[in-house]
Amino acid sequence: MALDSLLRAWTGISLRHIPAGASRGILDDTHAARSRRNRWNEAGTPTFYFASDIAVVWTEFGRHIQAELPGGEPERQARDVWKVPISLGRLIDFRDPAASASIGLSKIDDWIGDIDRTQATARYVRQHADVQGLLVPSMAFLDDAARWNVVVYLDRIDPQATFGTPVFLRRIVLDALGGV
Repeated sequence: MALDSLLRAWTGISLRHIPAGASRGILDDTHAARSRRNRWNEAGTPTFYFASDIAVVWTEFGRHIQAELPGGEPERQARDVWKVPISLGRLIDFRDPAASASIGLSKIDDWIGDIDRTQATARYVRQHADVQGLLVPSMAFLDDAARWNVVVYLDRIDPQATFGTPVFLRRIVLDALGGV
């Protein structure tokens, strides 16, 4: 099955967070291509990640700050959460087993935890399909397809056509303790 046959339009409201009181806006792409350890993009590929709901925001971000802290070190972070309308014309839904099978991979639950593999998969998909984004299971809720992340490749979209007006939802405060 060709990857292009998996492309579909997707529209929805998703959540994104930034540091509380940040001077930059929720759709500012200043840091969108810097991290080498994002799951669905490599450094140099400007990408935004959005969550399906506040529980996904909370648990996904909590996992990240806990994993990035030195062993036993505590940290508290306040984040502002925004609702953002998104419209993509060419998205691949990796919650559908056909998406993984189309590129010779087993069910996504078998390999989503391996960042090198997810980055390689995203690189392959970007090279072989004119994809604007991916709909992927949340690592925190692999058993619940209703909880997901939308990955948007900023170099493949027109931001004005893709994003609606962001609306502030709430501030959350996360306490984490570095892995031991």
